[in-house]
Amino acid sequence: MAVHRARTAASVATLFLLASLSVSTSARAVDCASLDCTDSDPCTVDGCDPDYGCTHTTPDQCHGDRCLPGSCNEITGQCPATTNICNSAGVCSTAKCTGPGGSPPCTDTPVDCAHGNQCISQNCDTVTGCTGTPINCDDRNVCSDDSCNPSTGCVHTPLSCDDGDPCTTDSCDAAAGCQHTRFCGSCPASPRNDCKATPTGGSTLALATSSENTLGWSWKKGDATSFADLGDPTTATAYRVCLYDGGNHLLDEYAIPAGGDCSGKPCWKFSGSGYQYSDKLGSSNGIVKLSIKAGVSGKSTLKLAGKGAGLTVPGLPLTQSPGPATIQLLNSSATACWSAAFSDPPADSTGTEWKDTSD
Repeated sequence: MAVHRARTAASVATLFLLASLSVSTSARAVDCASLDCTDSDPCTVDGCDPDYGCTHTTPDQCHGDRCLPGSCNEITGQCPATTNICNSAGVCSTAKCTGPGGSPPCTDTPVDCAHGNQCISQNCDTVTGCTGTPINCDDRNVCSDDSCNPSTGCVHTPLSCDDGDPCTTDSCDAAAGCQHTRFCGSCPASPRNDCKATPTGGSTLALATSSENTLGWSWKKGDATSFADLGDPTTATAYRVCLYDGGNHLLDEYAIPAGGDCSGKPCWKFSGSGYQYSDKLGSSNGIVKLSIKAGVSGKSTLKLAGKGAGLTVPGLPLTQSPGPATIQLLNSSATACWSAAFSDPPADSTGTEWKDTSD
């Protein structure tokens, strides 16, 4: 009996001692600074936990690069040279891993086949890659000149139909392309009798060949002239001046084509009440200026000037018999014309100069 009691007491004492040791051990923190936790395994991340001591963990992906799957080489500790897990889109796109996680999302960026060149198509064949095909800039408009600018792409420039002939009216037809309507040589053989006129003395005409060839015609306070009579010389309506002697014989004519470029500016411009032509070089038969204005009766006007070597002047003085000398302005898009007649004797006449006022 005494022995049993002694064993029981010993057991209780042992249990008490173990419990005390357990409490003491759990309450004591691990001194990580004094521990060497290196396990000589290059594929583990070694560390120390203050509660548990040394730790050795293996990352989910090689060295934590979630976009490069593969196992760590236990000898070298290096990641294998594996291909990016997103490189599965083929030759026509560049794939990229963008997110964290065991299965990161991929984004596909189409390959730039043109490299910034707007004149190359972005076509890509999944087998052969970029085709590099030039884009087609044809707008199926025969009146435009189609080209391509690498920076901006297709350019459609209005086709220039200028044939360099001042005696043609140049235009472009959407179906047939450039058209060149002959203008010179179209003055009637004799003066028209249905033209607009001015009151007596409302017009003056002067011609000279002294220092240089010159022509000046002023027409004021004329018959009513509408905008329809004027046409549109900025685009399509060409004008011509016809000069006749007293026998109604055509002496000379001066073509003034529609549109055109004169020293870098449009030859014609709309002035609000009519149109003005200006060409300081006189490249069209020596004509440098023409101004014609619409208006009610007594308000319409025109003024013409020509000079230089390009201007031809008939022999002076003008013949004013058996009838008056006549000058007329006609255009290509209307039946209207403007006229002035000058009966003998002239106001001034020499062998090189001639001037008169209208009947």
